[in-house]
Amino acid sequence: MLLNKFTYHSPKEISEAIELLDDKPNSKILAGGTILIANLKLFKQRNMPTPEHIISLRKIPELKGINIDTDSITIGAMTTINELQQNTHVKKNLSIIKTCCENLATTPIRNMATIGGNLTCRYTWTELSSVMVALDAQFIFRSESGIKTISAENYFFDQAKQEGILTHIKLKLNADRISAFKRIGKRAIVDKPMLSISVSAIAQNKKINDSRIVINNGYSFAIRDKKAENFLNGKNLNISLVKDILQHIDTEIFDSRSDDYKKHMSRMALTDTIEQLVQQCK
Repeated sequence: MLLNKFTYHSPKEISEAIELLDDKPNSKILAGGTILIANLKLFKQRNMPTPEHIISLRKIPELKGINIDTDSITIGAMTTINELQQNTHVKKNLSIIKTCCENLATTPIRNMATIGGNLTCRYTWTELSSVMVALDAQFIFRSESGIKTISAENYFFDQAKQEGILTHIKLKLNADRISAFKRIGKRAIVDKPMLSISVSAIAQNKKINDSRIVINNGYSFAIRDKKAENFLNGKNLNISLVKDILQHIDTEIFDSRSDDYKKHMSRMALTDTIEQLVQQCK
């Protein structure tokens, strides 16, 4: 047998899923399953404990889909990575998400994996975390105690701990926001990234403000480099910033638990994202 025995639950309403999660202490949420199923196999092989209950969210319609209004986009947590990548509203208004999704895994995986599963799996290397922090996303959780909204930045600062079930991700729209994403893989045969960097800013008359530079080094959760952000804010967005930005980074973030190669590549990834921003303003 590949997996240890467990009871599979397939609720059709979010309230039912929350009740099950609260009532079954040794349980796990199943979103797309691309990470959870692999972990269940791995834990069995290593004689580690596995959950007694699996609560699937697949049949809950309110957790799926992408809705747009005048100033925001709301994404259901069970929306797949492929649906995100192909959505016309995302392509038009939040192209950084499309770019990130294009770099995730393979087509079969993208057809199964969900944004909610990616953000709540508690693996530090998942790329969408840096994108969500860069876009100042708001995560909406539901539990027995009610509805709670937390910023992506605070969520990952708190080590991706959660109470209840992530139901939606909400993102503000701003026509003046520009953004860029860079991912560097470990090696060709391993899909996990060595690092990823997401950058966003408000650009008006080629001057930038409200910049967010978010680094995911694969070892710790996504974190903002506020020193580099302070340098960028108020500057005219031109090619000189590509070189100058490296003199204003928080080296503790870029150099943490890294060898010289990773230190170099993280800097190259940052300059590449800044150059992408400059190109967008031409």
